[in-house]
Amino acid sequence: MLLNNTRINQYSCTLQFTILLLASLFLNNPEISAQEQPDQSVELQQLVSKVRQNEALYQNLLFKLNATEIDQAELIEYEGSQPIKRQSTISFIRQGKKFRQQIHTKGQFVLNFTLGLYWLQDGYRASDPAEIHTNETWIRVESGTRENLSLFDGTTFRSFWKESMSDEENEEPPRNQKRGLISDSPSGTLNQTSPHRFLFESEQLPVSLSSFLTGKEAEQAITGKSALTARVTKLGTETFQGLVCTTLQLETFDSTGKPRSRTDLWLSQDRNLIPVRREDFIYHVSKELPISASLVEAWQEVSPGVWFPSQAHTNYYRARVGKRNSEQKPSKRKEYTLESIELTPQLPTDIFTKLDFEAGTPVSVVTDGIRIKHFKQGTEK
Repeated sequence: MLLNNTRINQYSCTLQFTILLLASLFLNNPEISAQEQPDQSVELQQLVSKVRQNEALYQNLLFKLNATEIDQAELIEYEGSQPIKRQSTISFIRQGKKFRQQIHTKGQFVLNFTLGLYWLQDGYRASDPAEIHTNETWIRVESGTRENLSLFDGTTFRSFWKESMSDEENEEPPRNQKRGLISDSPSGTLNQTSPHRFLFESEQLPVSLSSFLTGKEAEQAITGKSALTARVTKLGTETFQGLVCTTLQLETFDSTGKPRSRTDLWLSQDRNLIPVRREDFIYHVSKELPISASLVEAWQEVSPGVWFPSQAHTNYYRARVGKRNSEQKPSKRKEYTLESIELTPQLPTDIFTKLDFEAGTPVSVVTDGIRIKHFKQGTEK
């Protein structure tokens, strides 16, 4: 109800930088410690242990990734050029807990839109289908570039973000923004920087897959402070795309014990227990039709017995259309293609520390979750 017909201010700090800042302010330790839960089966605990062992194979790596994101404009009230498309290049380096992540995105960005009641209802609010979302969704699209460089040297996290956007339809001049962040606690990396989290969005899996599967960590990662709880179940074994997979189901429940949603996972036994397929369901929409479906289409063997997804995609579907018509209608698609990868690369000594903020960049300094300083680069005394 609060979000119905509410316009998100396009001139406020963008979502990407806000997530980084909030993570530093409130999430001092984004990687929840992995402890086996007493209510887990021995078989599931053994699987979690094997996943953790395989995750350790990717602690030192360098790779480049290309990504394409396409919004299906015909599903929303928008008369501009179609499709709404963005392309990104992603560079990532990891050495233990240290990392360097650089993202450059160019294309069209959805910056302004309204959200109807159906969005809240899809977030576990029961409702009669006839009452779902009567107003049309309106959006504003601008073209431009967005860049982000984040690095962590084991002690200090630094991040620089900037964008340049223009509304070509209204012939407005470019709008330029930039932000900097220095913190004693690292914000999370893209899930695509880890093969075991590759098929998840960052907000869906802010911890390692092994931590996520321990049960309590899964509950915290998904539900935060809500009344929902989560349960992971090992279903069995299934062959998919010629790969023998262990199938898992993660289900969320409300405070009354009623199941509300689930995620189905296929972990490939021949690909380091990396998920090769993922499907998400919201039960009041459908238990049979997923609201999103992700798939690894191709693999690269980085070294003998060590694999990494080389091509993957995620399709997102219109939840309210699926509920009304019992059919899927794609609303967005993300595609990923691996350009290059190297294990245990030779790195410059300053690779995790060198970040020069551009002159005039507003920079926030955060310590122990509290912003202690704010300045503009070049004007600090």
